[in-house]
Amino acid sequence: MTSLLWVSDPHLNFINDQEILRWAVNLSRVDEEAEGLLITGDISEAPFLHSTLQAIVEGFANPVYFITGNHDYFKGSWGGVDGALREFVKETKNLFWLEDSSALVGGVPLVGTSGWYDAIYGSTDSSIALADFRLIQDFSYLPKDLIIDTCKTRAKKLAMSMRDRLWKAAESSPEAILVASHVAPFPEVSFYHGEPSDRYYLPWYASAYLGSVLDEASDQFPDIKFKSFCGHSHGGVFSRHKPNLDCFSGQAQYYFPAPAGIIDLETLEVLMSTQVKV
Repeated sequence: MTSLLWVSDPHLNFINDQEILRWAVNLSRVDEEAEGLLITGDISEAPFLHSTLQAIVEGFANPVYFITGNHDYFKGSWGGVDGALREFVKETKNLFWLEDSSALVGGVPLVGTSGWYDAIYGSTDSSIALADFRLIQDFSYLPKDLIIDTCKTRAKKLAMSMRDRLWKAAESSPEAILVASHVAPFPEVSFYHGEPSDRYYLPWYASAYLGSVLDEASDQFPDIKFKSFCGHSHGGVFSRHKPNLDCFSGQAQYYFPAPAGIIDLETLEVLMSTQVKV
């Protein structure tokens, strides 16, 4: 079986580099047929992101494809993290940042973006304040209305950028396209502790802009099977959003990073570690 191993939200800042290296080595043994590793964000925190990725690449024998999550910007800024990451990836063998380029894995196109929650789904009429608003410099001291505007601006920019790469991948009429994001593109795959995100948390857990891009793509290219993989809410959920659009949200747990699933690149089946069907 030609496959792609999938991990989401490992939060590896809780363990040291040697433990990360051992974790990556052990991960490579989970499926020895895997052509690579896909990580859908929340890898670490900004000050440790490069050393964490370096340890993963050293421990995992095959290519590592990744996108960032909101935690990867903690104690940093979007521009600072992205700029430094772009240079780091250029200098690091077998490491591919899907925000900048797409990939072909086992003959299947892989497209991705971090995405960002955009406060469109659900209701923002609550006192909920994410740690992001304190720990990411772009949000520092902003009032709630400007936080929402900032989220929408970033979410739209990232979704539109990914749209260009997605359409380019679709031009060759592949059987399927894998789409990676950190935030969920649709409410039905935003689960936390086995329960759907409620209307007050949903604005910060999903991206309507990203969902609209996937809806548009699946409608415009009905003969292509789109497989969407996301994280953020630590859910472990599968939803058949449309006949040609399957959505998977990866299970995750702090301190105990484990694979979210194995993607069979030949049959396009996905074996998830834990899964709630919706």
